Amino acid sequence: MPARTRSPGWLPGDAAGLVRAGRLDEQLFNVTGLLRQGYDDAHTPHVPLLVRQAGPAVATRTGVAARPSAPAGRSTLPVVSAGAGTPEDLAGIDAHGKLAVIRLPQGTQISEAYQRLANVEHAGAKLAVVSLSGDAAAATVLGGGAPALTMPTIWSGVSVTGRRLAELAAKGGASATPASRPSPNFRYELGDGVERAVTAARVQRPKTRDLAEVRTADHDNVPSTIRYVAGHEFFGRMVGYGYTEPVADRQERTEYYSPGRWESTWTAGYLGELTENLDLAAGRKYQLAWNKAVAGPSLRGLTVTHSGEQPRPWAWRKDGVFDMGLPMFGDAAGRPRMPESFVGDTGSVSLSKDGVAIPVSPDEPGVARIPVPDADGAYRLTADVHRHAGWWPLWTDVSAEWGFRSSAAADGRALPLLTVRFDPAVDLRNRAPGGRVVTFPAFVERQGSGTGSKLVVETSTDKGRTWQPAAALRTGEHWTVVVRNPASGFVSLRASASDDGGNTVRQTVIRAYAVS
Repeated sequence: MPARTRSPGWLPGDAAGLVRAGRLDEQLFNVTGLLRQGYDDAHTPHVPLLVRQAGPAVATRTGVAARPSAPAGRSTLPVVSAGAGTPEDLAGIDAHGKLAVIRLPQGTQISEAYQRLANVEHAGAKLAVVSLSGDAAAATVLGGGAPALTMPTIWSGVSVTGRRLAELAAKGGASATPASRPSPNFRYELGDGVERAVTAARVQRPKTRDLAEVRTADHDNVPSTIRYVAGHEFFGRMVGYGYTEPVADRQERTEYYSPGRWESTWTAGYLGELTENLDLAAGRKYQLAWNKAVAGPSLRGLTVTHSGEQPRPWAWRKDGVFDMGLPMFGDAAGRPRMPESFVGDTGSVSLSKDGVAIPVSPDEPGVARIPVPDADGAYRLTADVHRHAGWWPLWTDVSAEWGFRSSAAADGRALPLLTVRFDPAVDLRNRAPGGRVVTFPAFVERQGSGTGSKLVVETSTDKGRTWQPAAALRTGEHWTVVVRNPASGFVSLRASASDDGGNTVRQTVIRAYAVS
């Protein structure tokens, strides 16, 4: 279970011990800080290198170069063995325009591995494959000054395929046909585990019918760099690869997963991170939509805010304090996503009890810890977040005003906050058809459990200056909203909802979805 670091970041559970021991610096997990320094795909092809010696950690842009991507396509190349990639190994071969295979022992420093690759690139190779051998510890991310590469490189690790390719290259006369798909229209997430059989041979060759098919749509309002990563549950513990992989934004594709429980994550730098827990069965078909309009407040599930904390509600009463992190940018599926000041978000939180204001100390947008009296009372909590940037044309202003009662008797429980979630039919750019009447579902949800009993919806086409009522018809467990879209532009949504316990919410999303 991840936990917040002292700096703004999330620390993976299996890294906590290394941080406490001083072997890792927690700055490595401060993603917001790294982005602020320009360590992202849009600004630099390098990732930072953090080296801890006797003194404090030092970050340098001349760290490990990111592997370049090959252009989409397929080509047949002669294969040549480049040995260990030293100048002596390369002196006796012709690597020009070929696929060069480098064989390195495990434990080789990353900076040294990149220097060997630079040697191969200088020799004229078109593509390189790095195969690891030996029984030493895995390659370390230490050392500095690694050269940048333009030659695409395949890292095969310690694999049968890499070893066989190295053997064929050493014999001579081989050729290979690598296929590059920087943004493939498919994805495979395969996992297999067995207990009490560490040394037993385990070979799996799953057929498509043995897997779960997940039709996945990646929505985005503007072109962005989208990446994904997933973890599979083994014996009660989530295990993942740990490295994100790219996917084309505004793409719909078919993904195949091994059956079982998965934690899949969508991440896009400034756009934030979304996570979905999946329970998949072989042969079944599922649908998944990421970052789909409408974004707004969502308090679904639990969170962890610091190391050692057990999962807790996003907004709860604990030890006489309203402790709140309010995810104001949850997507249409209800996946929570927090605002971030480092990307320019602004906002505020305010609280009153029985009409009397309670002081709130300034904090990050959507974050507050407010001491409250023990006696029962009627509370009014407001939060607003503003994100005005070219890469965020929708959901520019999101606000909510909650009404509820609370007392010391509710200590340790989630605050009974309601949210309204809209799920209109939009394309991968989050655009709905213009000039027509459309209907879409709306859901009123209470943090922890429960649903709403009343819903009133209004729409605006002038950024909230004027509002018009929209029909909201109860349909089973949700409502069906009827909206007349303009010919073009944007539709903003305002909702007022309540439940049978007297809890209320009035929330507004400016530019809820685009119209074209």
